Amino acid sequence: MELPSSLVNRVIAVSTLGIFVEAYDYFVMGVIAVGVWPKVFLNSSNLSLMISLFAYLVAYLSKPLGGIVMGHFADVKGRKTSMFWSVFMSAVSVGLISAVPASLGAFGLLIITILRFIQGFGSGGNHGSSLTLNYELVIKGKKTRHKMWLLQLGPVLGLVISVIVVSAFQGMGENPAFLNYGWRLAILVGAGLLAFRSFLRTKLIESPDFLALKEKGYVTDLPVKSLLLSQWREVLLAFLSVVYYRTTLNFLVYPFLFKFFAQEGRDATAVLALGFAFSVLSIFLGALMTFKLSWIKVAIASVASTSLTVPLVLLDDPLTLLPLFVTSSLGWGAMGYMVGEFDPRHRSTGTGLVFNTSDVVPSVLSVVLLPFLKATYVGKPLVTVVIVEEAVILASLFSLFLIRRKKSTTEV
Repeated sequence: MELPSSLVNRVIAVSTLGIFVEAYDYFVMGVIAVGVWPKVFLNSSNLSLMISLFAYLVAYLSKPLGGIVMGHFADVKGRKTSMFWSVFMSAVSVGLISAVPASLGAFGLLIITILRFIQGFGSGGNHGSSLTLNYELVIKGKKTRHKMWLLQLGPVLGLVISVIVVSAFQGMGENPAFLNYGWRLAILVGAGLLAFRSFLRTKLIESPDFLALKEKGYVTDLPVKSLLLSQWREVLLAFLSVVYYRTTLNFLVYPFLFKFFAQEGRDATAVLALGFAFSVLSIFLGALMTFKLSWIKVAIASVASTSLTVPLVLLDDPLTLLPLFVTSSLGWGAMGYMVGEFDPRHRSTGTGLVFNTSDVVPSVLSVVLLPFLKATYVGKPLVTVVIVEEAVILASLFSLFLIRRKKSTTEV
């Protein structure tokens, strides 16, 4: 049954807003964890920096857990219910992070670590449920089936806005006003938008696929068991396929952009604007090409071409990021349709597990290779970073060739 386009568009708009805000929060907090928390809660030192980075990293580690647990409820109780509580948890935890008193010192960072864990848990549940609900709605109609690209745009938009916000704050690290409340306001904006989005979630419809499963008695009591027993291979290969884009965006492009924003004589703002425009177009084309070819073929072309554009960053010119934006985004636009590879009985659990686990890789790489990253983005990029990026890309490319598409055994 084809749903009214206006109804589907409303769901897409709410979901895209949420994914954008969560990406914004993650990028902004990454910079704050390095430049603000060690000064506000502890005496600036290598130890305080490590503690702050762990507080930041823990959210990425809890995202896969949230994807599984909240994905379970999405597959058992409904996509809409899981989405509301996931966003609500994230909104509350982010809001509380902005209010932790500096006078608490190390204990304040411990509280932030706990709140970051909750934020990651909620974010993980939301991402899987959002992609699943939107896929199950847009795929029903010819006018809406290409619109998964809008959700895929969320992380890119979050990166762009966070770079602008954080760059505006650069040089204010020692400013008392910024250390007292400036960083809190940057985080609180995201919390407010998440709270608004959780309210909007109550107005959305439930997935027709889930309602059909429920009516026919196909809802499983333990989706994660069903997923791992019947589609463990798809989970592994899908994870390896998705991780290339996350790593390109978070591990390479994001810190590289800050380097050019800080470098005099480079119009990095124009590069950022062009990069975003190219990404939007490329993500859109990736979604359209999915219906002419398949999401796997589009992703293979994207990953292969990205492997050729990554080494260009060694030229130390902001313009080298433009082809990287284009090639990597093409496959990302198609990968929203990977959701359909999972059986609807455990679709949200599988989607949440794959997309959230892929977030862990670039965050761990950034923390583990932090000394290398510092050296890389002050001067010329290290060959080490490019080699690591290329290794991830090749793993994704190899996995895409191994994926075997098969029709779901559960018809809804």
